[in-house]
Amino acid sequence: MNNFGQRLLSARKMSGLSLRELAGKMNVPITKQALSQYEKGQITPSSKVIIAISNALDLPVDYFFKKSNVKLEHLEFRKKSSLSQKKVEAVRFQTLNYLEKYLEIEELLNVNGVFNNPLKKHRVSQVQDIEKCANELRGKWALGLDPIPDVIALLEENKVTVFGIDAPEEFSGLASVTDGVAVIVVNVNEKVNAVRKRLTALHELAHLILTFAEDVTEKEKEHLCYSFAGAVLFPESVFKEKLGKKRSSILLNELILLENYYGISVQAIMWRAHDLGLISDSKFKEYHMWLSKSGFKKKELGNYCGCETPMRFQRLVYKALSEDIISSSKAAALLNKSLSDLKDELTRVI
Repeated sequence: MNNFGQRLLSARKMSGLSLRELAGKMNVPITKQALSQYEKGQITPSSKVIIAISNALDLPVDYFFKKSNVKLEHLEFRKKSSLSQKKVEAVRFQTLNYLEKYLEIEELLNVNGVFNNPLKKHRVSQVQDIEKCANELRGKWALGLDPIPDVIALLEENKVTVFGIDAPEEFSGLASVTDGVAVIVVNVNEKVNAVRKRLTALHELAHLILTFAEDVTEKEKEHLCYSFAGAVLFPESVFKEKLGKKRSSILLNELILLENYYGISVQAIMWRAHDLGLISDSKFKEYHMWLSKSGFKKKELGNYCGCETPMRFQRLVYKALSEDIISSSKAAALLNKSLSDLKDELTRVI
């Protein structure tokens, strides 16, 4: 496969189109067999066809001739996804495209984006290990014991590339580390609230930075990563200070206030209460029975007011533009905007 063929394949996958669907969108007569041959590098399209492909996929012509060495060989969903295989592939290739642009702007600004695992010396096999890891992460990232105001901003500050994708609600997230680049993908669908984004982002971080003992099963890894996310959001010492060391009864009203302050869901708080021994196995089971009957299982009960939107890439593009490192047309291409739209929203203060 030549470079054009690889770029065409990536562009088509990003759009979630089959060969037949792409052929149907083009304003020139073409067969899916011909498109397949272009992707495989068996034949070279004419200039007219290249322009038609560019228009159909809403990408500039130069996209198809730009070389990229970005590879995410281990890009995987953190759990079995209910998304179709086509949607899965679209998310993968959209992430690759985003990372390619992200690395380009970092290189232009001479910014070091290499991620260093703060917990690489730890080995995890049980919940007690998770508490140590969460405390050490908070220490190394200078978080203290206060609530984290913006989890995604925190990850971006610590060299994690966060990509927001507008996906169906059932999509949670995915993560990968390759060649010193850490990537987390989160769902920014407006129906996905900030509390879920925070927990998902830290759950994905756990998959990136935790090293599990060989006898830990995949199901146990998922549970431990969920516990890690809760432990980072709501540290053990503060948790016990707020809720006590043992509880036989808890009001929903109390949990909602804690959710609104710490940005952690009621369900995650109760999971954490069980992890830390505040409630017994029987009380945890009782809670889940109540949750199933209440109709609140798929609904956040609080009204935490957080943003949780990736912004670093956009900020870097604006910085490069303001310092004349890139042109307005280049900035527009990086941000997937038209040049006129970009110019309309820019205001220079000095």
